[in-house]
Amino acid sequence: MMKNPENKKSKKRIHGGWIAAILIPILIVSSLLFVFSKYLYGVEYYSPTVTLEKYIDYIRTSQYEKAMQMVGLKASNFNGTKEYGTYFKQLYGANISDMAFTERKLKRTNNSLFYDVRINNKITQNFKLTKTDVKKMYIFDTWNIELLSPLTFKTVIIRTLPGIDFTINGKSVGKEYILPVADYSIDNYKNVKDSNKNITVKTLKIPEIAVVSSIEALTSSGAKCKVDLLSDKNQEITYSVKMPISESFSTEIKSAAEKITKKYTEYVQKETSFSKLSPMIYKNTKIYDDLRTFYNGWATPHDSQGFGEVKFFDLQYFDDNHTTVGVEFNYFVFKFGKRFDYTVNYHVYMLKVNGIWMLADLSIA
Repeated sequence: MMKNPENKKSKKRIHGGWIAAILIPILIVSSLLFVFSKYLYGVEYYSPTVTLEKYIDYIRTSQYEKAMQMVGLKASNFNGTKEYGTYFKQLYGANISDMAFTERKLKRTNNSLFYDVRINNKITQNFKLTKTDVKKMYIFDTWNIELLSPLTFKTVIIRTLPGIDFTINGKSVGKEYILPVADYSIDNYKNVKDSNKNITVKTLKIPEIAVVSSIEALTSSGAKCKVDLLSDKNQEITYSVKMPISESFSTEIKSAAEKITKKYTEYVQKETSFSKLSPMIYKNTKIYDDLRTFYNGWATPHDSQGFGEVKFFDLQYFDDNHTTVGVEFNYFVFKFGKRFDYTVNYHVYMLKVNGIWMLADLSIA
C-alpha cells in the first residue's frame, strides 16, 4: 500500500512550526538580553556621574594632565602640571577613597546638569555637565565638565634687595612683578638722622600661584641666596631673602660686632666711660644720644669682670654699608670672692662710614 505524499508534507510543516516556535522566542530573548546588556554598559560608562568619577580618578591615579583637560585647565607660566597635581592632592587629600554625588535637580536644563561632589568627606566641589553633540551607542549622551568651584590660588610676596633674580616653579620672575613702592622697610636704621638710614629694598608680588614647588634666588654673579618663609596665611605666602656672605666679610663683621658689644656691656656696667665707647657709635643716631646721657648708677659694684665664649647668629647683609648680626656671650663678674655669670644677647645693626663699621642701633635679642 502506497504512503500518501500529502501526509509527509503535513508532518514537515508541523516539525518546521515547532522549530520556529522554539527559535523565535530564543532569538527575541537573546536580542533583548543583548540590547539590555548594551544599555547597562552605556549606563555604566556614559552616565553623568561616571564622567565625574573619571575626572576624579585621573587625579587619584596622578594623571593630572588628563584631569586638567577634562575641566579646561591649562598650564600657565608658574602653574604646570606638577603644581596642579600637588594642588589637587592638597585640596582633596593624598588618597581619594570616598565620593558622594548630589544632583541639584532644580538647576537642571535640557542640556546641562549640576552636581555637588563630596570628596573624602573633606571638601565639596561644584560641577556643571553639558551635553555634547556626540552620542554613544546612538542613545547615550556624552558630557563636558566645568568646575564651578573657584580654585583658591595664592599670591607670592618676596621682600628682597636689589640685584637678585628669582625663579618660581622653574620659571623666571620678570620685572613686571616688582611693586612701584616696596611694602616694607628695614626699620632698624630709621633712627639714623641722615641719608645713611636709607636702604634700597624691593617687593615682588606674583598672583595666581597654585603651589610653590620651588623658589630660587640668585645674585647677578650667580651666587645662591637663602630664601626664608615669613608667613603663609590669608592666601598670601611671604618670603624674605638673605644675600650670601663671603667668609672674609663674615669675619670682618663678627670682629667689629664683638668689639662693639663688649665695649657696650662694659659701659653699661660702669667699667668704661662713654668717651671710650663713642668712637664705635655713629653720631647721627638716636642710640648715640641715648647712651651719651645714659644713667648706669644702678650697676652693681664688683671686683673684676670678663667675657666667656662668643657666638654669632643671624648674620645678614643688606648692602655694602649696612649689615646686622646677633652676638651672644657669657659676661661674668667677681664680687665678694664669688663669680656671677650672665648670658648676654644683642642684635647689632651696623653702618660702614669711611671704611669703619660703626653701631647704628642695638636691641636685646
